[in-house]
Amino acid sequence: MKICSLCQRELPLESFNKRHRSGHDYYYTTCKECRRLQRREIREKYPETYKGKDGKYYKRHKEDIAKKRNDWGRENKDKVSAHNKVNYALRKGVLVKSVECEECGGGGEIVAHHEDYSKPLEVKWLCPKCHMRLHAAACA
Repeated sequence: MKICSLCQRELPLESFNKRHRSGHDYYYTTCKECRRLQRREIREKYPETYKGKDGKYYKRHKEDIAKKRNDWGRENKDKVSAHNKVNYALRKGVLVKSVECEECGGGGEIVAHHEDYSKPLEVKWLCPKCHMRLHAAACA
């Protein structure tokens, strides 16, 4: 067990990435979820650094990416169905997308979050940061 230096949760070692260089225990001090959020914030802060890299990676791994996406869709038919129903309801005006996050009140990009995929039109409107935090808390 190890305590994440950011979220202060005590987690098993599998929740931490291994370091390439030696540290006192060979693991990062932040958990995988917090590191993912940190990397996302850095990408948003410095988009010009990553602009060219993303396209090159996609071109080299196009088939692998498509296969993973198709495999995920086959394994998660209930999620795909719920996402499609939300998109259809938005287009038809049955659902109205909120302009601010229901958790933090922030604006910008807002996404739909399902608590229960069997109720596809019951969604919470969240910013990407709150959405990631909600999923990270559910996985812990």
